[in-house]
Amino acid sequence: MTDTPSFISGDKIVIVEPHMRIFNGIPFRGGVQGSFTKQGQGMKQFPGQLELFACKEKINFSKPYNGTIFRFPLRTQAQAKVSELSKSAYPVEKVIAVSFSYIVLAISLSRHTDIDHNFSALGP
Repeated sequence: MTDTPSFISGDKIVIVEPHMRIFNGIPFRGGVQGSFTKQGQGMKQFPGQLELFACKEKINFSKPYNGTIFRFPLRTQAQAKVSELSKSAYPVEKVIAVSFSYIVLAISLSRHTDIDHNFSALGP
């Protein structure tokens, strides 16, 4: 699904990147982690990575974020061709279709599941 999962929580950012491609050749084996609020932690040099977390809400990256946001960018066809993790691309349409089928399955299961709230049937 993705080659570069990442998350922010508090003042930390973690980016898993086994291919070492997104940091302009800077050799961060496996990815990076650090504080985005503290000078000298190195995250200030990658502002584009932080901006990706602010797509749904305005986030002030000069202070810790009160919560956790996970990011799973979908693997494109071009990325799948060179990926060392998987050769499968995940276009948005595929993810929506899979998600929809899980929703349909959940609804179907809930309609066919008879839950007995009378626990006296379980005992003497």
